[in-house]
Amino acid sequence: MNTSWIAQKVIACLLPLLAGASLSGFEITSGLVDHQVLQRAPDGTAAVTVTGKAERPGTLRVRITRSEHGLRLAGFADKEVARVQTSEWTARIAGLPTGGPFRIEFILAGETGQEAVVVDDILVGDLWILAGQSNMVGRAELKNVEQPDELVHVLKPKSSDWDLAKEPIHERVERNDMVIGAGLGLPFAKELVRRTGVPIGLIPTAVGGTSLWQWDPALKTKGRESLYGNMLMQFEAAGGHVRGMLWYQGEADAQPDRIGEYLERFRDFVAAVRSDLRSPDLPIHTAQLGRYVITPSGRTDSTWSAMRQIQRRAAHEIANVSVVSGVDLGLVDLIHVDTEGQKTLGMRFAKQVCGDLYSEARSCEDLKSGPDVESVRWDGPFRLRVRFSGINGSLRAPGRVLGFDVRNAEGGYQRLVFRAEVAEEGDEVVLHLARREELPQPAFLWYGYGMDSAANLVDAEGLAAPAFGPIALPARPALPSAR
Repeated sequence: MNTSWIAQKVIACLLPLLAGASLSGFEITSGLVDHQVLQRAPDGTAAVTVTGKAERPGTLRVRITRSEHGLRLAGFADKEVARVQTSEWTARIAGLPTGGPFRIEFILAGETGQEAVVVDDILVGDLWILAGQSNMVGRAELKNVEQPDELVHVLKPKSSDWDLAKEPIHERVERNDMVIGAGLGLPFAKELVRRTGVPIGLIPTAVGGTSLWQWDPALKTKGRESLYGNMLMQFEAAGGHVRGMLWYQGEADAQPDRIGEYLERFRDFVAAVRSDLRSPDLPIHTAQLGRYVITPSGRTDSTWSAMRQIQRRAAHEIANVSVVSGVDLGLVDLIHVDTEGQKTLGMRFAKQVCGDLYSEARSCEDLKSGPDVESVRWDGPFRLRVRFSGINGSLRAPGRVLGFDVRNAEGGYQRLVFRAEVAEEGDEVVLHLARREELPQPAFLWYGYGMDSAANLVDAEGLAAPAFGPIALPARPALPSAR
C-alpha cells in the first residue's frame, strides 16, 4: 500500500480544518467554489481569477492534484501565483487543461507558518445554458431517469451553487406550482461526455409556461425579476463564458396574434443573447415543437404547424442556429415529453452539437446534423419523391413511414397519399398518390402537420426529420391518355 499517498490525502482533507480558513482570515471570496466547471478556451485550457482575504502577508502558492488519484498536475506543484501584502489578494491561474476533477490548494506561507484553503472537484470543459419553457424544464416522471456522471455538474437555479448534476436539473419553484421532473439536460450532457470526454456544466434557466415576449432582452435591467435578466446573472455567476445554448420554447406563442412576429422577435433575441454573452457566434440549438393532444384556446393545427415551420426557418436563416425535432416522441401528459422521450431528445441535441462543434473527437467527426427536406419532385403523375439532406446513413422508420400528406391552400386535407416508403438509395421518401385526375390548385406537401401528428422518419443515428410545410408542389406531369 502507498502510505505516502494516503498521508497526502489525509493532510489535504485536514488542511482546511487545521488552517481554520474563515477563523484565521485566509479565505477565497470569489472566482472558485467546490464542483465548479470552468469554460475552456479554444486552445482547450481554462483560466480563472481568484480573489480572497488574508490577515497576514506572505507568498501565495497553488497546488493542483487530480482528485481521483492524488497525482499533482504538471506545472502546478507549489506554483507561486501572488505575493500578499494587504488584507485582500488576487491570483490568476491559467493553463488548466480540459478534464478533471481537480483539487486546488491555495497555500499562504509567511513568517509565522502557512495556511491553506482547498477547492475540490473542479472541472474544465464546456458550459451550456438551458433556456425556454416547460419542456426544457422537464415534466417527465422521475422513473428510470438518467443517472449522474462525475463529469457533469450543474449551477443550481435557486442557490447559484455548483453541484453534481442529477434529476431534476431545474429545481426552481415555478409560478404555476407544476411538478418539475426529468428533462433533456442531463442526457444531453452525458452523451457529449461519452463521445468527447469533455466535462460539461449545465446552467438551467427555463421556466414553464413562458413566452418569447417574457424573455424580452429589454427586461434585463430588472435582474432576477425577469427571465432574461436572471439568465444573464446565472451566466455571470458561472464565470462569464459559455460554449452555447439549448432553447426549447414556442408552445406559449403558437397563437394567431404572435405567429406573425415570432421569427423577427427570435432573431432579435438571438442577437441580444450573443451581444450580452459576449460571443457573436454563440451556437444556439433549438427544439422544434412536439405534440399537443388537445386544442387549447388560441392554438390550432394551423398555428402549431406554422410555429414549427418558423423554427425550421430560423435554423436556415440565422447563422449558428439549428433545430432538433421531437415530433415523434411520447408524452407524459397532454403536452410534455415523457422520460424516454427526454432522453432521446437530449441525445439528439448531443449528436447534433457533437457533429457541429466537436468534430475533432473520433466519435463526432462523421456525424451530420440530421435529415431535413431538400427538394420535392414528381416521378410520374401519381408519385412524388422527397429528397433529404444531412442524413446519417439512410432514412428509416419503425413500421410504415408516417406523416406525409397533401393539402390545399387553406390547409384542408386531401386524401391522396396512400403509401410512403424509403427509396432504395436511402435519401428519399417515395409517396404514392391515389390515381385521381384532379389535384388541388395550388397543392402543398406537409410532413407532421397538426398538433397531434403522427410522424416517424429518422436516420441511422436516430435524428428525426423535422416537421415541415407547406411546400408548394411543382406542376404535375401530364396524365396518361385514356385508351
